Amino acid sequence: MLRTVAAESPAAPATATAAAGVTAAPAAALATGAARGDAAASAAARDRRVPLTKIQRISGERLARSHAEIPPVTICATADVTELLEIRERINERLPAKLTLNDFAVRAAAKALAENPRANAVFDGDAVLEKGSIDIGLAVATESGLLVPVLRGAATLSLEEAAGRARDLADRARSRRIKPEELEGDTFTVTNVGMYGVTSFTPLINQPEVGILGIGALEARLARAKDGSIRDRTVLHLSFTFDHRALDGAESSKFLKSVRDFLEAPLILVI
Repeated sequence: MLRTVAAESPAAPATATAAAGVTAAPAAALATGAARGDAAASAAARDRRVPLTKIQRISGERLARSHAEIPPVTICATADVTELLEIRERINERLPAKLTLNDFAVRAAAKALAENPRANAVFDGDAVLEKGSIDIGLAVATESGLLVPVLRGAATLSLEEAAGRARDLADRARSRRIKPEELEGDTFTVTNVGMYGVTSFTPLINQPEVGILGIGALEARLARAKDGSIRDRTVLHLSFTFDHRALDGAESSKFLKSVRDFLEAPLILVI
């Protein structure tokens, strides 16, 4: 410490500096070294321009238009999925292709849409067209950007059938083997970011649909049972963004409650 202070002090005699074992560096040498250091740092921190893929450009344009034109509202809820996870574990013991939590969530959404047809609709500016078929778009992240393949007739499929078709669509979307017509005609969208620990978010609506369901993370909680005991429970976070031109607060809340009720009564989803 004393050597450093002596070398940096302009009042210190040269003899004192030499006696301390420190050689003063010429100003030009210091400047050159600093310049080299700055150049190296600049090279290491060089900016990199990454062009958007065609899919990202198209998706960005559509989402920007959605955000600009739709008055969105997002409501959130949690569903106690403790029993669902136990049932899924038992079912998966006999299945070669395991069911995911997302499979149950899509199944619950399909059943809730059947009970709440106003949410399974498209908006054309003058009217809400309630769709006869429940065709759920499944948001899939790929290397090229976000794709939304469509699970057609979701309400008519069993849990295992829907899971198998969803898995096939996602695999082919990621490997770029999906057909263009399989990315069109959805009536509702489900997106899942729970694997990243996200609890709630505000997904953008895929026009001309009137709503999108967001699946968040699982969370462990303690809850008091009817007998007064404290038990471990697991809840799933849900977000529902809706177009307020087509749905009001009561209608959207009723739909999200239906999703939650189905997730909390998992045997209905299995049969």
